[in-house]
Amino acid sequence: MADDVKQDLTDIGQYASTHARVKLDSRSVVPVKPATICVLLLDRQIEAIPCSPEHYRDVSDTEDGDDLTTSVEIELGERIRGLRSERKFSLRDLAERSGLTASFISQVERGRAIPSIASLGRLGTVLGVPVGRFFEPAPATGQLVRRDERRTIVLRGLGEIDEYVTADPAGKLQVAITTFEVGGRSAEVSFVHESDEECVLVLEGRLEVVVGGDRYVLEPGDAVTYSPQTPHVARNIGSSPARTIFVITPPSF
Repeated sequence: MADDVKQDLTDIGQYASTHARVKLDSRSVVPVKPATICVLLLDRQIEAIPCSPEHYRDVSDTEDGDDLTTSVEIELGERIRGLRSERKFSLRDLAERSGLTASFISQVERGRAIPSIASLGRLGTVLGVPVGRFFEPAPATGQLVRRDERRTIVLRGLGEIDEYVTADPAGKLQVAITTFEVGGRSAEVSFVHESDEECVLVLEGRLEVVVGGDRYVLEPGDAVTYSPQTPHVARNIGSSPARTIFVITPPSF
């Protein structure tokens, strides 16, 4: 193995392994941690990207290549097609700008051919994305939380139960179904937290919400929105449990 390539592998530290395979040309693909990382060597630049072992295959971008239709090739083609559509490029536009043929790009988009790293570099330059973007997992279109999978917090001392219906506490929005027992409350005294905005909607029961010097009594269907950085507290002042929805952005619990 050439000394400069050995140094490249040393530079990525813990991910390097004795299983690395190196081809000293512009299409070199080095798997250094199976099923986790690929390192792409292109013009002496190292880029680590998540990938599966199927990404280690290196197929020449010739139009008479193998008919390869694994999920990896299909996902790669779909991402290229999606980026091309976002930029309103036709196949001919992308071909002319990248120096590749329209028929080959079409095969790639349909998962019937795998471009070399050099060709991905050309496509990335035209589409305005790094090569690693082509291999990133597709973002989920939604985060499903089943009723029996909700994160639930029971605050017995306060008479409050919070059921979170949003999946990611690190996201931009938090929604909880909060039930207050008779006499239940959100805190012993008014408090603040670092979110920007909070909204409370009453589904059942009767809820008092105090924000700063203002007092609101909410019946079913009523809602109030306020800054949670203003001292506030909610209390069930009814004769039955109060069922509510709290919406906070960004999350702080």
